[in-house]
Amino acid sequence: MHEDSGYNFPTTDRLPEGTEVDVLDGPKWKALVPWYLVGGFDSKGSQGWSAGNYLQPAPEPASPPAAT
Repeated sequence: MHEDSGYNFPTTDRLPEGTEVDVLDGPKWKALVPWYLVGGFDSKGSQGWSAGNYLQPAPEPASPPAAT
């Protein structure tokens, strides 16, 4: 994650692959890269900007079986 939207801003944190985050803002496009403000990954309320190519949507929850 970065301080602001762009690779030229300082890195503030690195999250392990698979960490779930909340998208709070974005996208902000910089040099053809979508950047998103993310948070919700720790109890401190930390936030930072992540390039969209490092994010993927959470899987849809499984549907309950149909009642018969």
